[in-house]
Amino acid sequence: MGAGKSMVDFRRSLKISLVIAFILASVPAVRGEDRRVPEYRLKAAVIYNILKFVSLPPDKRPGNELVLAVLGRDPFGEDLEVLRGKTVGGRTIKIVRSGNLKDLRDGHVLFIAPSEAWQITDILHSPLVRGKLTMGDTEGFAEKGVMINLVVRERKIRFQINNKAAKREGVNISSQLLRLGEIVAR
Repeated sequence: MGAGKSMVDFRRSLKISLVIAFILASVPAVRGEDRRVPEYRLKAAVIYNILKFVSLPPDKRPGNELVLAVLGRDPFGEDLEVLRGKTVGGRTIKIVRSGNLKDLRDGHVLFIAPSEAWQITDILHSPLVRGKLTMGDTEGFAEKGVMINLVVRERKIRFQINNKAAKREGVNISSQLLRLGEIVAR
């Protein structure tokens, strides 16, 4: 009974998380003072929910942290701080920021800021990115190889998934998440 009950609890938790992620992805994004919730606060919530449905390659480093690294001019500001200390898969989220990819080598998740669009191909081909989940929110990033790209469509936050890029790096995106996102092939 214990194993069956925990499977039912897991499925229920999974369904609830998917519903939350879908709702957050459907909430209107903010593009002015007259809106209720800032765009990047919503994007931070969507990232958190997405992380629940992604399996990263095994980590040989000691510790129980999930390092979310932001490369470039951070568009989130304080809005990303709501994730600091939260847990995903038993790992506590740590947030680091830098304009230099070398400073972010210990990251598990690499959010590539719009300021780095000019060098996106070089970033994605860097050995420092191997085995990391790459994310962004810039038009065209998914087509260039970013695994998950947040986009605003009809004033709502949506996400594009480049599953080929994810598989190439050993990142597994759950089928539930794949059904909710827009699949983009490179």
